[in-house]
Amino acid sequence: MILPTRNQLLVNTDQPDWDEMYNNHFANPVIQWRSFIGILVQWVASFAAWVLLGAVWAQIRGDQYDYNLNTTVLFNYVMSDTKATQTTIKTVAFAALAITIFQLLASKGSPIPVP
Repeated sequence: MILPTRNQLLVNTDQPDWDEMYNNHFANPVIQWRSFIGILVQWVASFAAWVLLGAVWAQIRGDQYDYNLNTTVLFNYVMSDTKATQTTIKTVAFAALAITIFQLLASKGSPIPVP
């Protein structure tokens, strides 16, 4: 069974009500606290993962782990041609992969209309 679909590209029949959107979402203190708690949990979880995984990596590397993290090391890391090239290659590869996935999914057909 195939559901009937129709093209929704460049069709805008639903105009947003900016006042209602602000009053029901952005001015709502429950949503503000929920967003704040979500951000706080994400920061704490990221920091905990960074500390725990860093400790695990320090144990794996042993004596080869560089504990001397100072401004010179950070400056050399940022100014390194090798790191810049690696980061550029990773970014371009990720962008190309994301574009390819989005284009493949978009070529499968039009979106299902919202009832």
